[in-house]
Amino acid sequence: MSEAIEPGPIVDRKGCVLGRHKGIPFYTVGQRRGLRLATGSPLYVIGIDRSANAVVVGGEREVYREAFVVSSVNWMIPEKQKAPFSAQVKIRYNHPGSEAVISPGEKGEVEIRFKTPQKAITQARLLSFMTERR
Repeated sequence: MSEAIEPGPIVDRKGCVLGRHKGIPFYTVGQRRGLRLATGSPLYVIGIDRSANAVVVGGEREVYREAFVVSSVNWMIPEKQKAPFSAQVKIRYNHPGSEAVISPGEKGEVEIRFKTPQKAITQARLLSFMTERR
Protein backbone atom coordinates (compact mmCIF):
# COMPACT_ATOMS: atom_id res chain seq x y z
CA MET A 1 0.00 0.00 0.00
CA SER A 2 1.54 3.34 -0.99
CA GLU A 3 1.01 6.68 0.66
CA ALA A 4 -0.36 9.54 -1.42
CA ILE A 5 1.95 12.52 -1.76
CA GLU A 6 0.12 15.44 -0.20
CA PRO A 7 1.30 19.05 -0.02
CA GLY A 8 1.33 20.52 3.47
CA PRO A 9 2.71 23.23 5.74
CA ILE A 10 6.32 24.13 6.44
CA VAL A 11 6.43 25.23 10.08
CA ASP A 12 8.95 26.45 12.63
CA ARG A 13 9.40 24.84 16.08
CA LYS A 14 6.55 26.94 17.47
CA GLY A 15 4.17 25.70 14.77
CA CYS A 16 4.03 28.97 12.85
CA VAL A 17 3.38 28.29 9.17
CA LEU A 18 6.20 29.71 7.01
CA GLY A 19 5.26 28.16 3.69
CA ARG A 20 4.04 25.04 1.89
CA HIS A 21 5.84 21.86 0.86
CA LYS A 22 5.09 19.61 -2.13
CA GLY A 23 4.97 16.38 -0.08
CA ILE A 24 7.08 15.05 2.79
CA PRO A 25 8.76 12.29 0.73
CA PHE A 26 10.70 15.09 -1.02
CA TYR A 27 12.35 16.34 2.21
CA THR A 28 14.95 15.01 4.64
CA VAL A 29 16.47 16.25 7.90
CA GLY A 30 19.39 18.58 7.18
CA GLN A 31 18.06 19.68 3.80
CA ARG A 32 18.32 23.37 2.94
CA ARG A 33 17.69 23.47 -0.79
CA GLY A 34 14.21 23.52 -2.24
CA LEU A 35 12.42 24.97 0.78
CA ARG A 36 11.58 28.19 -1.11
CA LEU A 37 11.47 30.27 2.07
CA ALA A 38 12.81 33.81 2.45
CA THR A 39 13.30 34.57 6.14
CA GLY A 40 16.54 36.52 6.26
CA SER A 41 18.58 33.59 7.54
CA PRO A 42 19.11 30.07 6.19
CA LEU A 43 16.62 27.44 7.32
CA TYR A 44 17.08 23.68 7.37
CA VAL A 45 14.68 20.78 7.76
CA ILE A 46 15.01 19.78 11.43
CA GLY A 47 12.13 17.32 11.53
CA ILE A 48 9.22 15.77 9.70
CA ASP A 49 5.86 15.43 11.45
CA ARG A 50 4.10 12.71 9.47
CA SER A 51 0.91 12.89 11.56
CA ALA A 52 0.48 16.59 10.70
CA ASN A 53 1.98 16.20 7.19
CA ALA A 54 4.35 19.03 8.16
CA VAL A 55 8.00 19.80 7.48
CA VAL A 56 9.62 21.47 10.50
CA VAL A 57 12.44 23.96 9.87
CA GLY A 58 14.98 25.77 12.03
CA GLY A 59 18.51 27.12 12.11
CA GLU A 60 21.59 25.06 11.26
CA ARG A 61 22.44 24.51 14.96
CA GLU A 62 19.15 22.63 15.36
CA VAL A 63 20.20 20.01 12.80
CA TYR A 64 23.03 18.69 15.02
CA ARG A 65 22.47 15.88 17.54
CA GLU A 66 24.77 14.20 20.07
CA ALA A 67 22.89 10.94 20.48
CA PHE A 68 20.18 8.67 19.13
CA VAL A 69 18.55 5.38 20.08
CA VAL A 70 17.86 2.40 17.85
CA SER A 71 15.88 -0.75 18.56
CA SER A 72 15.85 -4.27 17.16
CA VAL A 73 19.62 -4.30 16.70
CA ASN A 74 21.05 -7.30 14.86
CA TRP A 75 24.66 -7.71 16.03
CA MET A 76 27.07 -8.96 13.35
CA ILE A 77 29.39 -10.49 15.95
CA PRO A 78 29.17 -13.86 17.73
CA GLU A 79 27.60 -12.69 20.98
CA LYS A 80 25.18 -9.95 21.98
CA GLN A 81 26.88 -6.89 23.48
CA LYS A 82 26.06 -6.09 27.11
CA ALA A 83 28.58 -3.42 28.15
CA PRO A 84 29.16 0.01 26.57
CA PHE A 85 32.00 0.19 24.05
CA SER A 86 33.68 2.79 21.83
CA ALA A 87 33.34 2.67 18.06
CA GLN A 88 33.53 4.70 14.88
CA VAL A 89 29.89 5.15 13.82
CA LYS A 90 28.71 6.04 10.32
CA ILE A 91 25.24 7.55 10.00
CA ARG A 92 25.14 7.39 6.18
CA TYR A 93 27.18 5.86 3.40
CA ASN A 94 29.36 8.92 2.74
CA HIS A 95 29.77 9.89 6.41
CA PRO A 96 33.43 9.52 7.43
CA GLY A 97 32.49 8.01 10.78
CA SER A 98 32.80 9.65 14.15
CA GLU A 99 33.87 8.49 17.58
CA ALA A 100 30.96 7.37 19.76
CA VAL A 101 30.07 5.23 22.76
CA ILE A 102 27.50 2.52 22.12
CA SER A 103 25.46 1.52 25.19
CA PRO A 104 23.22 -1.55 24.89
CA GLY A 105 19.96 -1.34 26.84
CA GLU A 106 17.84 -3.84 28.72
CA LYS A 107 15.18 -4.34 26.03
CA GLY A 108 17.36 -4.63 22.94
CA GLU A 109 17.63 -0.91 22.27
CA VAL A 110 21.01 0.74 21.82
CA GLU A 111 22.01 4.34 22.55
CA ILE A 112 24.73 5.84 20.37
CA ARG A 113 26.33 8.96 21.89
CA PHE A 114 28.83 10.87 19.76
CA LYS A 115 31.87 12.66 21.15
CA THR A 116 30.94 15.65 18.96
CA PRO A 117 27.43 16.45 17.65
CA GLN A 118 26.66 15.14 14.16
CA LYS A 119 24.64 16.83 11.45
CA ALA A 120 21.36 15.47 10.12
CA ILE A 121 20.79 12.19 11.93
CA THR A 122 17.47 11.12 10.44
CA GLN A 123 15.14 8.29 11.29
CA ALA A 124 15.89 6.45 8.04
CA ARG A 125 19.61 6.81 8.68
CA LEU A 126 19.24 5.43 12.18
CA LEU A 127 18.10 2.12 10.79
CA SER A 128 21.31 1.47 8.89
CA PHE A 129 24.14 2.75 11.06
CA MET A 130 27.43 0.87 10.88
CA THR A 131 30.11 0.49 13.51
CA GLU A 132 33.67 -0.67 13.75
CA ARG A 133 34.86 -1.83 17.15
CA ARG A 134 37.98 -0.25 18.52
